[in-house]
Amino acid sequence: MKNIDHRDEILPSDGGPVYFETNLENWVAEPWNTVTAFMFLLIAAFWVRKLVLDGKMKQVFLRFAVPMLAIGGLGGTLYHALRTDFWLMMMDWLPILLLILGCSAYFLRLVSGAWWKAFAYILAAFVFLAVVSWVIPNHQDALKTNLTYFIQFMIVLLPTVLVLKKTRFKYSVYVFVASGSFALALFFRIADPWGWIPMGTHFLWHVFGACACQMMFVYIYRLDKNKAVFRDMGRQ
Repeated sequence: MKNIDHRDEILPSDGGPVYFETNLENWVAEPWNTVTAFMFLLIAAFWVRKLVLDGKMKQVFLRFAVPMLAIGGLGGTLYHALRTDFWLMMMDWLPILLLILGCSAYFLRLVSGAWWKAFAYILAAFVFLAVVSWVIPNHQDALKTNLTYFIQFMIVLLPTVLVLKKTRFKYSVYVFVASGSFALALFFRIADPWGWIPMGTHFLWHVFGACACQMMFVYIYRLDKNKAVFRDMGRQ
C-alpha cells in the first residue's frame, strides 16, 4: 500500500495538509481534487440562474448560501490547483463552515420563530468546535480536521431533524440522500492516505460533498416554494 509519509519533507507553502494526490512538482498540484472542487462553483452558478429565473432572489437563506458556496468553490479550486497561498486555503473551508452554521440558524429560526435562539445555538456550536480544535494536539491534524467536519454535520443535522419533524418529513428524501452522501464523503476523506487508487480518494470527498450540498439546497428551495408547509408548521 502506497504511503504519503515520504512527501512530508516537501510541505505546501499554504500550510495545509498533504493529500495522497499532492505533487508540488506538477503545474497543477492536485488535478483530481481541483476538478472536483470546481463542482461547487457549478452548483452555485446553477442556483444563481434558477433563483433569478424563478424570482426567488429574496429567499433569505439561499441569498446568503449561494455566494458562500461560490467563494468556497473558487477558493477550493485554486487552493488544490496551486497549493501556494494560505488565504486560498481559508477560502476553501471557511465559507463552508459559515454555510453550515447559517443553515443551522435558518432551520432553528423556522422551528422556533426566534432568531436569538438560532444565534445562541450557533454561538454554542462555534465555541464547542473551537474547544475541540484546541484540545486535540497539533500533530494529529487529520484527526482534528475529520472530527470537526463530523461535528459540523451533527450541528446542522439537529435543526434539520427538528424541521423534518415539524413538517411531517415533507421532502425528507433530500435530507436522507444528503446525509448518506456526506457520510460517504467523510469516509473517502479519511481514506485518502490509504492509497486505494493512484489519485487518492480526497476528490470523492468533493464529489459526495457536492451531492450533499445540492440535495440540501433543493430541500430548502422546496420548503420555501411550498408555503403551505410553513403554515402547517405554525399550527403545530
